[in-house]
Amino acid sequence: MIKTVGSMEAVTSVGNKSAGNTVKELFNTVANTTGAKDEGFMNRILQYIDSRDWKANKKYKVAMAVVGTIFGILGLIAWLLIRPFALSTIDWMFCFIGYPALVACFVLAVYSCTHEFHTGSYPD
Repeated sequence: MIKTVGSMEAVTSVGNKSAGNTVKELFNTVANTTGAKDEGFMNRILQYIDSRDWKANKKYKVAMAVVGTIFGILGLIAWLLIRPFALSTIDWMFCFIGYPALVACFVLAVYSCTHEFHTGSYPD
């Protein structure tokens, strides 16, 4: 079967053992052709932290600090944007900073239950 994607062609055959990763190869071909990225910003940050030669416990702590800081800054920016119109007291600033950071760290903890950091060097 021939599937045409843009200007690239990916040839796959049903039942052929050599074509085991054809879906992944097709996705990578499409991503390379269209310039699409298969990784998000947070995924790249977590991969960078995982590539460090640290123990897994330190990687979790660094990831929590980085993710919490990023989402806290995004909350601050959101509060600064709406402050002239409503919710202008400093109490609301702490709410806009704290809740996104807390929720982001919780989501990271849940995500890391199935995507663990590695202890030591990241295998190449």
